[in-house]
Amino acid sequence: MPHPILIRGDGWRRAAVCLQFLDESMGRLTGKSLGSGGNRFRVFHLAAGILTAAAALGDSPSSPRREELPILEGLVRPAHVIDLGVSAEGRLALVHVDRGDRIRQGQVLASLESDAEMATVELAKERSKLTAPVEFAQTQVEYTDRKLKQKEELHRQGIATNDEVDELRTSKRLAELALARAKGELRLAEIDYARSRALLEARTVLSPIDGVVMDRRFSPGALVDINLPIFKVAQIEPLYCEVLVPSRFLGTIRPGRKAEVILEFPEPRPLQATVTVVDRVADVASGTFGVRLELPNPDHELPAGVPCRVRFQPQEN
Repeated sequence: MPHPILIRGDGWRRAAVCLQFLDESMGRLTGKSLGSGGNRFRVFHLAAGILTAAAALGDSPSSPRREELPILEGLVRPAHVIDLGVSAEGRLALVHVDRGDRIRQGQVLASLESDAEMATVELAKERSKLTAPVEFAQTQVEYTDRKLKQKEELHRQGIATNDEVDELRTSKRLAELALARAKGELRLAEIDYARSRALLEARTVLSPIDGVVMDRRFSPGALVDINLPIFKVAQIEPLYCEVLVPSRFLGTIRPGRKAEVILEFPEPRPLQATVTVVDRVADVASGTFGVRLELPNPDHELPAGVPCRVRFQPQEN
């Protein structure tokens, strides 16, 4: 068990303290001290050399060595895998892509037979453009307003009766209500047009991502519904590299840390990746925790679903 005073301080300070400890120990055992001069100086350098050698071998308690992360095995997978289908029942009319095809966000992949729905959309579109009832009601309001003003002027002159003025006021109010109704019906027609378009779009499969088609499960003519996915698509830009790290390194890896990822296929070569997710809870059974790295793949050249090796770079301070 080392003397407590040897645990702190730099090498020369500990050498001086060691010399003092030796001197005191010698005095207690023999009744003599190391004295001064050459003997004391030689013993001082001897103590310093012993402590320096111990530090070089990693035996100094004040400077423990941190264990480096080993090269770990991982798996490269797509960023997202999505099952795509339609939001309505019907028969497939067109399928525009097949397995292995690249797709773009918003691209039409397939559509159901939609003749009736397209006719409904056209009908709703024409109704939404019928503004004549609104214009007619607006004209009626303006006409009755002019008549009312004339009648009120005659009433002030004592020519028109109260009943005549009241009749025109009622006519104006009825015209205003007719205008409000016409505007409401036009608005309902516009909403019905939007609804018809939404129902038509529900019979079309659009790609939500840039990626590739992993699988096509139905061909034109097949009956499908909302419970039957037609395609499985994957986003492979970026790719995710999932790796399991021993639990003893929990807390040493943070998002943003860089690493080299070496794919086994098509050819082993180091690629730069960045840590994006670090699990906060380790798995007790395996003694590991998960780390996700993001691997750029702008040209879709790197494959997904292949093993890899991960070498973490030193953490930047």
